[in-house]
Amino acid sequence: MNENNIVSINPTEATESKEWVNITPPDGYLLTEQGVFEERKAGPVMICGPVWVEALTRDHNGTGWGMVVCWIDRDGQKQSKAIANHLLHETGGGLAIILSHGGLMVVPREERKVAHYLGCFQPEDRLLCVSQVGWVESSNQLVYVRPDGVLSKDKTDEIIFQPEQHAPTVDTMKSKGSLALWQQHVAEPCKGNPYLVFSVCASFAAVIQRFVGSDNSGFHLYGNSSRGKTTALQVAASVHGCGADPGGAAETYLLRWNATQNAMEGLAAAHNDGLLVLDEIGSCPAYDFGRTVYDLSGGQGKSRMNKNAVLNKQRRFRVLTLSSGEYSVRQKIEEVGKQVKAGQMNRFLDIPIEDAIVIETHDENPADFVNRVKRNCGEYYGTAGPAFIQAILDKYGQEEVVRSRMQQYIEEWVDMLMQNLSLEPAQARAMGRLAPVGAAGQMVIELGILPLEVADIQCAVETIRDAWLTDEFNMSEETRGALNVRAFILKNPDRFGSAEFPVEKVRQLVGYFHAEERWYLFTPEGFAEACGGVPEKAVAKALRSRRLLHTNNSGHLKSRLCIPGLAERLEVYAVRQAILESDSLPLSKG
Repeated sequence: MNENNIVSINPTEATESKEWVNITPPDGYLLTEQGVFEERKAGPVMICGPVWVEALTRDHNGTGWGMVVCWIDRDGQKQSKAIANHLLHETGGGLAIILSHGGLMVVPREERKVAHYLGCFQPEDRLLCVSQVGWVESSNQLVYVRPDGVLSKDKTDEIIFQPEQHAPTVDTMKSKGSLALWQQHVAEPCKGNPYLVFSVCASFAAVIQRFVGSDNSGFHLYGNSSRGKTTALQVAASVHGCGADPGGAAETYLLRWNATQNAMEGLAAAHNDGLLVLDEIGSCPAYDFGRTVYDLSGGQGKSRMNKNAVLNKQRRFRVLTLSSGEYSVRQKIEEVGKQVKAGQMNRFLDIPIEDAIVIETHDENPADFVNRVKRNCGEYYGTAGPAFIQAILDKYGQEEVVRSRMQQYIEEWVDMLMQNLSLEPAQARAMGRLAPVGAAGQMVIELGILPLEVADIQCAVETIRDAWLTDEFNMSEETRGALNVRAFILKNPDRFGSAEFPVEKVRQLVGYFHAEERWYLFTPEGFAEACGGVPEKAVAKALRSRRLLHTNNSGHLKSRLCIPGLAERLEVYAVRQAILESDSLPLSKG
């Protein structure tokens, strides 16, 4: 016993504070303005500052019990936190450490007594606890839990956030400034910058995944440094929390990729029904990176045993990931010689960045504009996301209503994204990943939260679509073959003879050039070489659909033409010279 803790107190002080009216401390303890005292033979002994339990918590299944602990910190301010009961039984004073970190005075060597004192409370109030942020069904109404409060149509005090230890969203998912200031200083400058607009819309799309019915998605912006990738991530982060640059702020919503596979699972679970923002893919360990991509898109963590050989509860999460880096996801997986799987690339879309992300600076010096936007993301944040969620709840209320409305939006966006395009199945699935981003952007504009126009959203999503489709790994086989033909012509002009005048023998002849008609007349063998391994028939059809293939033989892809010096008419693929124009091969036209 520490005799220095023995003091003379008036037991009637135990119930005088208005902070703990109707709170009855456990037998053997006194709760006073000075602190908590244990009654011992030598007299009351202080064990900590004023602290008490207001309610007990448990999850939907009647497990995961905890308690709502309240205390007066060293500045005289009341604090509260939902704490899991298992901390009462952990060695090492974990519970006391948490409370001490929150400002409660805990007498050294009395940590176990503090746990015993709190564990003996038997309050009547019960609250539903959730360990993750996100959507929850409660009392037949839809609610969304954030670290800083519960959003619902009809206000409820029956739910409380009881996070895992060290969950980053406790510190980063917060707000500063007003929605109007965020709209003015962060959202409006995004106008005219498709990548910034897309990033903002992706952030809103993250909270509606529950109503979309698809698995987790990811978008990865990659390209050389100093292109504005981190700025895009910052504006997205500012929707839900602190969007400050991770290089200069400790409690930013923006995270780095430099985490183990197990740690990444914890980060995803902490951002459930929200946006997971990850910068610098190059900092992630490469060996398990492919597995990490699968885990993020799969929405559930590994099965693990605890120290008593009992199976732990699996983490489950629904997240949309927005990331960036100088390398693509494909390159990162291949870094250690592993094979990229189609499922990985379809769930996590690589978006190449050829030019700067920031295009429109609104008559401001580009460097000053970017720095101002980045700074504003750390000054005005965390208001748009909650406003969007609250607006959904107020307007639609029930989950089936929200789901029905979202499906309508998404169908419209899928149709728009695929209009006039002939896409392969994998490409069509990618359009299904992009559509919710456009749908969320349209919805948030209609709800009066995002100060842009639907045309801005359409431009942004189409820009991302085109960037993804024109990446050599994502374009259709036919388009890749057509590009091979164009590159072949540019590289080998001396392998074409004249189609109008006899000339000397051409080495490694692949065809003829008709200057008057502006046709490249490929022999069947030469065309096969130019297609670079892609089936010639598929490439010829793609060229014909773009009006880049001349045909004079009805129903056939080849033309029959007379070539000077040849006795018989020759069957050739007559490719128009227009193929060399930069815009002749956009996307797969139907």
